[in-house]
Amino acid sequence: IGLGIPAEPLFRSASKSIMYRVVRGIQPVGQGSFYTEIHNIKAGDERCAVFDCGSIGSMECLEKSIKDTFIKDQVIDALVISHFDKDHVNGIVHLDRRCKIKNVIIPQFSNRKWFYIVTDFVSRGGRSVNMDVCNLTIFRRRGIRTIEVKPMDDEDRGNGERIIELSPEGGESITISSGTHIKLLGSINGNDSNAKWVYIPINCTLGKDIARLEAKLNAVVNGFTSMSAAAMKDAIENHGGEINKAYKEVFCNSNASSLCLYSGLDDARLQIPLCIYSTDHYWQRNGNRTEAWVYTGDSGLRNMMKLNCIDR
Repeated sequence: IGLGIPAEPLFRSASKSIMYRVVRGIQPVGQGSFYTEIHNIKAGDERCAVFDCGSIGSMECLEKSIKDTFIKDQVIDALVISHFDKDHVNGIVHLDRRCKIKNVIIPQFSNRKWFYIVTDFVSRGGRSVNMDVCNLTIFRRRGIRTIEVKPMDDEDRGNGERIIELSPEGGESITISSGTHIKLLGSINGNDSNAKWVYIPINCTLGKDIARLEAKLNAVVNGFTSMSAAAMKDAIENHGGEINKAYKEVFCNSNASSLCLYSGLDDARLQIPLCIYSTDHYWQRNGNRTEAWVYTGDSGLRNMMKLNCIDR
């Protein structure tokens, strides 16, 4: 059975306090990731987010979990993809058939497809290449809005707080800086609250490291990073050992490319953090303060730069 983690955030407006319920679910998919977050605001008014959807176990079990969790054509306001390992993404095609996805939040993908294909190759121990990552373009073809998050060392960071809203009907895809506030709710019951529920994504990959890797790979195979997906697959099969070595000279492991995401009120004084999934996770309550959470994909939080980004 899934583990539901309920929280009851208290929003205060000038006129009254408004209660609504958040239920987080850890879905039973074996080795993989499929987390849900449901915001029940009032009867008939709900927001839904999914954090990754994949498993290297039984696909039948994963499909059943999706069907048990969502009714047909249920709206998913935000699908968060932390990274593109098979056990985090191979259920998305089934989720897309079952539900109506409006927004997808992912690490910056444009012009960097090569990076995630190579990362997946390394994560599999050099045994095969997962081409599922190439199918993410289906979101754009179908009008689903993709929100790509730049690396956390992007030069645009720190130029003031950025705030965007989730689109209820999809829309034009955009690229944002790590640390941007993505508002889940504009208002509640028609009243603007002093504290807003936000998602704050941090792309834990460093852009300078991606550039270093790009140079190394193009030295191994001329023009590698600009190849078509099919040609790239052939190159990996022919030069797998050299490509694997180049990758590990830059990144300690393939989990370095995970997107982290904070979900909670935008006023940290009202929050106690809950981290999933990492070696640094904990759970506690303190009076009326509500539980935020930080979803880390497969990345730990011991890197101080990550902690500083989240703290900000």
